[in-house]
This record gives sequence, C-alpha cells and structure tokens, in this order.
Amino acid sequence: MSMDHSRGARVRLGLANTALVLVSLVVTGLLIFVAGEAYFRIKFGDAIDAAETSWYEFDERRGWRLKPGEYASFSFGSHRAVEVSINDWGLRDRALTADVPAGKERISIIGDSFVFSEALNAPNRFTDKLQNLAGPGYEIVNISVPGYGTGQQIRMLEDLVSRGFQVGSKVILVFFTNDIQDNLGLSYSSLKPDSSKPSFRVDQAGNLQSINPKENTKGRGGKNIWKRSLFFNFLKRRIEVAATRFPAIFVALDTVGLAPNVPRTPGIVAGWYGSGWEERWSATQDVLGYVANYVRTQLPGTELQIAFVPSPLQVEDVFQVMITRNLDQDSRYPEFFRDMDRPQRMLAAFAAERGIPFIDMTAPLREATGTYFPSEGHLSELGSDIAARVLYQDVIGGQ
Repeated sequence: MSMDHSRGARVRLGLANTALVLVSLVVTGLLIFVAGEAYFRIKFGDAIDAAETSWYEFDERRGWRLKPGEYASFSFGSHRAVEVSINDWGLRDRALTADVPAGKERISIIGDSFVFSEALNAPNRFTDKLQNLAGPGYEIVNISVPGYGTGQQIRMLEDLVSRGFQVGSKVILVFFTNDIQDNLGLSYSSLKPDSSKPSFRVDQAGNLQSINPKENTKGRGGKNIWKRSLFFNFLKRRIEVAATRFPAIFVALDTVGLAPNVPRTPGIVAGWYGSGWEERWSATQDVLGYVANYVRTQLPGTELQIAFVPSPLQVEDVFQVMITRNLDQDSRYPEFFRDMDRPQRMLAAFAAERGIPFIDMTAPLREATGTYFPSEGHLSELGSDIAARVLYQDVIGGQ
C-alpha cells in the first residue's frame, strides 16, 4: 500500500507540475501578448486613429480619386506608420507648379498602387529614390492612384493636362498584371463586373469609350483595423519575411498544416491564364494604343515609355511554393507555371510594334530576395531601390 500510495503521490505531483508549467506558459504568453499589443498601440495609436479617414473621394469618370490633404495611416503589410500627403493636383507628391520649373527636366511616372506605394513613406518609394539618383536637374512626378488600370490612368492624365499641368519630356506608364482586369471593370479573382470600376473600350474611330462607375459607398480606406491585433500581425510579418528568404520554412509549416493559404485566385492567374485571356489582353492593348496616340498627338515633345512591374508570383519563390498546392485543383495554375512570363512578353511585343521603349523590371527583381512585402504584395524598400535603379539606367542614365 505504501508503494502504491507513493507512486500515486508522484503521479499527482507530476500532473500538478505539468499543469503548473502549462498555466505558467499560458499566462506568460498572455502577458507577452498584452505587453506587445500595448507597446504597438502606444507607438502607432495616432496613425491607427487617423486611418479611419480615407484619402479617396468619388470621381464620376474614374471611379475614385485622391482627395488633397495630409493623412496618416498604419500599414499592416509593412507594419509601420505611413504618412500620405496629397497635393492640390490630387497626387501623392510634393507641391508642384503647372509649368516645368526653369532649368529642370520633368519626367512623369504614371501608374497604380505600385507607384503610389501605400505601405511606404515617401522617401522609400521608387519615384523618390529615382529623384535622388537623377539629381536636381530633374523633377520626377508621381502620378498614381491605387487600383487604377490603364484607362483610369489616361483619364487622370487627360484631367491634369486639361488643368494646365505640363507632364514634361517623358511619360513612363507603369504596367502591372492586374491592369487587364481593371480596364474591363472586372474583379481580380472572379472576373465578375465591378460596378465601382469604369470599363473601357476603344471604338472604330480610335476614341476611348467608357461605362462610368457607380459610387462605392463602402469606401476604399482601411476600416475596422482596431479589430486586428498589431502584435499578432507583427509576429505574422516576421514569419512571412523569414519564409520569403527561406521557402523551406513555408514547406515546414505546410507539413503541419500551419502554412497560410492563398485567400483568392491571384489576379495574374485569373486574368492571364485560362479561357478568355486573349480577349482581355486585346482590350487592354487597344487602350494602350489610345494612350500612345494621345501622347503622340496631344503632348508634342513628350516621349512615352512603358515599364513593367511583375507580380510577386513571378519573382518570389515562396509565392510560387504557396500556389503549387492548387496545381491539381485549377488548370490555370499549371498554365501559369508553363508560361510564367506571358504578360511581359505580350506587352514587350506591343511596345516593339509601336516603337515604344520598353522597360522590364522582372530580371533585376528576380536576382534579389525580399523585394515584395509578403502579405501586402507590393514592392518593399529593396524592391523600390531596384526599380529606381532600373529606371535611372533606362530612362535617364542612357541620355
């Protein structure tokens, strides 16, 4: 009896110690989480409060436009406070005069969220880095609105010109793979019509026609971000960065069921692969042709160049590892891997046919790791630095 009693006492003691350790771990984890959350709330509280104010407003032709003002926000993708300054022209840039300043050469770079760079403060965007490389003899202008396709971009350019803005010696049109959905007013994944987006087509006379959008009453700013944990997202971002640099980490997480899933069909896969991609590209090709004719006929002395920014799925190994789990579920994924560079090949052929200088950023971005924010999907500081150097070499350095 004494041996059984002693054995039972040891078992009970062991269970008690185990329970104590588990409780201690849980309490410690909660304390770390609360402390971490409190730290980030104190550090970024003002930016989080201000993020409820959107810098977008409705535009009857373009769907939305930037509203002049000074804004603060918090980017979960880059996990930092971001300041956004919208000038009187409706551009995320410094104050600009209508005329090109004396002694300077103005170069306008037009695009979507990759040019706007919502996850970066202004000095870290590739347009600002290009300005530093170019020096005081140049004025690099950032003409961009997140979510814009080529049709919205040319409408924005037309609006600026009609207000007397001089775009300068060159217009660099930055093309991203989702533009073929944007130009038809389609959602990126489902390819269904999105009434908040205008859709464009070029008629037989060469005029750009559009179906005007409806106002998006839900807004386009970050909402309800108080419901999201800053500390959790900080840890998540650290893991994502590690997985980007070492895809084996993602594979290890996948084996135990902890790897993140692709939340939706990526825009490049939905838009460029599977049935109907030729028609979508044809419509965008027509819009690009309209842009080329507009610059040639309405902006004498201005040269058009086209720059291509690849999807992170074309560049970062971890994104490709992530979507390999869908190979047997959707025929568009194997088609993507068979012809990964289809978008830039088609765009390069169009540019060559029109005699438009073409800049492809794919190869330089593939040579590095960590050029995109993993969860945010846009260029990181490193990616922006590479993009700026590519543009400097092809747009300015060769002059």
